[in-house]
Amino acid sequence: MNGLPQALSQAIANANAWQQRAEMYRQDSDKWEGRAYEALDGWKKEEARTAQLRTELKAAQQQAEANRVNRDEWKVWGTQTRDNLKQMCDKWKVWGTQTRDSLEQVIAQRDARIAQLEAELKTARGA
Repeated sequence: MNGLPQALSQAIANANAWQQRAEMYRQDSDKWEGRAYEALDGWKKEEARTAQLRTELKAAQQQAEANRVNRDEWKVWGTQTRDNLKQMCDKWKVWGTQTRDSLEQVIAQRDARIAQLEAELKTARGA
């Protein structure tokens, strides 16, 4: 009978050891479960950040397109303005040339008239 209490005692000790191991494994499992939830939370945060970055990228692309359209409109406006100014400059150049030619003609006529009047005056004084 001596062996029975000892075997019972050994079985209880083994059961306690297994219970401690089970508790240790449970705690270890809880720790890993916590780490898994932390990783999942991190992944969800990264997923949200990725979605935010996609939204920001789309907004930036839309702004870039709007800027390109605006730039193209200003380029067209600048080209039209340049062409209009060139036409106006050409018209003013023609007008300036015609005015100069007209003035030169008027001056030449005036000079001719002055020369004629001076000749008539000389003739009248000499006569």
